[in-house]
Amino acid sequence: MSFPNTSVSERWGTPQWLFDRLDAEFCFRLDAAADERNHKCSEWIGQGGICPDAIGVPDWCYPGSDAVWCNPPYSKKNGGILPWMVRGLATARSGAVCVMLIYARTDTKAWSLCHRYAHEIRLITGRLKFNPPPDYNGVATAAGAPSAIIVFRPETAWVGRSGGATYRMMEKP
Repeated sequence: MSFPNTSVSERWGTPQWLFDRLDAEFCFRLDAAADERNHKCSEWIGQGGICPDAIGVPDWCYPGSDAVWCNPPYSKKNGGILPWMVRGLATARSGAVCVMLIYARTDTKAWSLCHRYAHEIRLITGRLKFNPPPDYNGVATAAGAPSAIIVFRPETAWVGRSGGATYRMMEKP
């Protein structure tokens, strides 16, 4: 079985059904980890967007945006997922909801941060099939790990939640 290979490309896209379901709930105005080919919102951070480097800014608050979407690169380069999670939390602390799609790896520092400060964690049943990047010639198959939606909200971003985040399951269509 082959999985989305982050060594080939970090540009694997969010499955459209997943983004559409979350966008209907949160009304995203900004995609914090995208490029000119895979952005899900009219404004994005990344190559060709309003800012080229999502990690180089203190947070992802954007005028007129109450909710930010982020499907960060999953590779271990440049500190892995943890710097992305820190920016997501900073965004919530600055007043916007930040919704992130990450692997559900409960043995990581990033997951520990999520459990403590996220308002909600939605565990997705089964494994997602990410949209392949334009430069990928292989077959898109299921992801290499289960996925989760992390919801950082301003009201819990500073103090966390007593007992940790609220968990629930999210069914695929």
